[in-house]
Amino acid sequence: MLLRLLALAALLLPAPRALAFDATRYGSPTFDTPNVDRLVIQGSGSTGDVSAMSVTPAGSGVSAPLADLLASRGVRVANNAALKAWAVAVMPVTREGYAAAGDGGRATYTYAASACAAADDGSQVQSTVLPGCWSIDWSSIRGEATPELFGGAVGFTVDGAQGTPDAQPAVQKALDTGRPVRFTAPFYRMGRSGIVRTPGQEIAGLGPNATALVFHPGYDTGSGAGVLTLSPAVFAEGRKLGPIIRDLRIKGFQPEVTAASDTGTSDAQRLASLVQTSCIDARGGYGAKFVRLILTSCMRGLDLRGDVGEVMVDDLTGSNFITDIDIDGALSTIRIHDHHNFPVNVTPNQAALAQRSADAIRSGRMDDLKVTDSMCIQAKRCIYTYKGVVRTLAADGYPSPGGITTASFSNYDFDIVPLGWQVDDGVASFTGGYYASAKGGVLNAGTVSISGTSNVNMNGDRFFTQNGGIFSLTGIGGISDPNGDNTFLYQTGGFLTLVGSTYGWNGGVGTRTTKPKVWSTGGTIVATGNTAMPRGAGTQAAGADFFRVDTDGANVVANNATPGWTNTFPANSTTGIYLNNRGGATEFTSGFSVTGVGAGISGGGASGCHHSFQASTGYIQCVQNGIGWMPLNIDALAFQVGSQNTGMVVRMYGTGGVHLKGHLSGSLGTAPTITTSAGTATPSTGINDTHGTVTVTAAATVTVKFTLPYANPPDCLVASPDGAKPTWRTTAGAAGRASLVIVTPAAEAVTYHCLGR
Repeated sequence: MLLRLLALAALLLPAPRALAFDATRYGSPTFDTPNVDRLVIQGSGSTGDVSAMSVTPAGSGVSAPLADLLASRGVRVANNAALKAWAVAVMPVTREGYAAAGDGGRATYTYAASACAAADDGSQVQSTVLPGCWSIDWSSIRGEATPELFGGAVGFTVDGAQGTPDAQPAVQKALDTGRPVRFTAPFYRMGRSGIVRTPGQEIAGLGPNATALVFHPGYDTGSGAGVLTLSPAVFAEGRKLGPIIRDLRIKGFQPEVTAASDTGTSDAQRLASLVQTSCIDARGGYGAKFVRLILTSCMRGLDLRGDVGEVMVDDLTGSNFITDIDIDGALSTIRIHDHHNFPVNVTPNQAALAQRSADAIRSGRMDDLKVTDSMCIQAKRCIYTYKGVVRTLAADGYPSPGGITTASFSNYDFDIVPLGWQVDDGVASFTGGYYASAKGGVLNAGTVSISGTSNVNMNGDRFFTQNGGIFSLTGIGGISDPNGDNTFLYQTGGFLTLVGSTYGWNGGVGTRTTKPKVWSTGGTIVATGNTAMPRGAGTQAAGADFFRVDTDGANVVANNATPGWTNTFPANSTTGIYLNNRGGATEFTSGFSVTGVGAGISGGGASGCHHSFQASTGYIQCVQNGIGWMPLNIDALAFQVGSQNTGMVVRMYGTGGVHLKGHLSGSLGTAPTITTSAGTATPSTGINDTHGTVTVTAAATVTVKFTLPYANPPDCLVASPDGAKPTWRTTAGAAGRASLVIVTPAAEAVTYHCLGR
């Protein structure tokens, strides 16, 4: 039998050092044949059982199942060390793990004869027994790189605690493949920044509550500005496509800070004690996308300063110490949807510090910022726009020209924060939304418009403050003062427009409402068509104004329904135009003062416009120096105005007829004569005896001599749109030709309006 077997082998294996075996006739012995180059197994029409057979290549020390070889499945090795030591350069080899089978480092590799170009023990593994390189077959792991592929630490359950392994080297290797990077473990401790160098790279976890990148108090900020950082060498100047980062939580494991009651430590010192890094530094990343993220306990959550083109942020929750989202790029267009500024993964002391120091969103310059369906509950200010700076490549690597922020906010919830928004520059519009903050907003410069807000609950005094700029509130409903005596809008400068809003001031029974609700100490206010609900029981404190204007100016407060409220305007006003508001009999018990109001007005005298002047549906306009107008819906009311023009009568009828006697309008078509003591004086087009503007080039006394003669000097109002305060007087003049003499303190334009006979 033995001789016959040897003879058969000789016939089947002409090559030297070959061995043939008939599995149909014999069992499955173990061959210890290091000198056999080829194994041929022959069956005679039946299947041989080779399931227990294995092959150990010479010098490798690793056995490969024979069944795998026969099925062309390649070889399986336990870990990266075994792959390095695999000495047979045939068929794919599957590495079951990086350090051990099942640790997440499983992948299949093929052999190439040349050495690895950039061995990283993940995508390229340099053999220690062969000259060539084992290269990963990306299709074996769905084309995605993971930190586990490179030995990233996985499986620890303590959120960034001391002693947990540093996954950053493996994370960096995964990022450097340029492939999509997938994080699959609960936590990865980052000892250094992960640098993104591939434009358009996708970086994803299993969800913000399932996968976290956690940096440690020992974080090396010198390696990058964020836990994940877009490489300045790639993105800053070249304006390359930014990454897609999604489904992750990035958290700063910060040291604890002391409570606010620790008066020996300032907030500046508390902030300086923290790790100074961003969660994601995305400066320069054009077209980046950030989806389903939690960014918390960093100084900045998402840093988008510098020009970043069109960026999309969707479903971001943050609680950070400077801001959740930082923007300052003139050529940026950013869409933010579903941003929640909320205390997540922070201690109570850290949360309190953020509420004393942080903004939810801040923007220096922005071509087009749109924020929708978002809320803020964990910040000093929710929205802050400021005057950004021109950035150059040499200065900080992220060039951007000058500009302003142009932003719109839709359905934003300002919830229990010290200040809803502050605008120091730019244009911001707010539509819809909800205010339950201590203060709604502060406008120092720029333009703000608010419309369609459904609910405003004031939790602090001077809820909106305007110190400059242009401020418009239109169609706001549900304005209430649940906590008592607060001013809704306080203006010190700028131009303010209030239109068509409903104010429900009711502090509750027993609450004394003494402060004006709309209070202007400077600037210009135009308020029309607003409604103030009647004050509730117990709130009729003396002196409670709906409107109060402290300084003279071109103000209009007209056609507002304010039942049960008084209104106060400056005494002896000289240039302003004020219209009172339809309301109860208590309106205008104080306020205007009209010179020389005679006995012809019931209850008049010199005390001002008395409430008995008006019908229940009417209003009066009164201005210093003898101009009086009344609306057309008051029947047969006549009064005398002006100590000098005692004969002027104005009658207003419900039919709409207006009768004027002795009005200067008789010379509307003829221009007066203009003379000046210094410089030149240029009259406006269409100037006449009734009204006009004279522009002078120096401080001077300007005389406007009217065309037609008048028996008495006219009554005039003079104002300077340039802000100066000219003085004036009127005379009858020679031959009955009346004159207006204006003394200007500087080169300016002065406008006059006159009545007389």
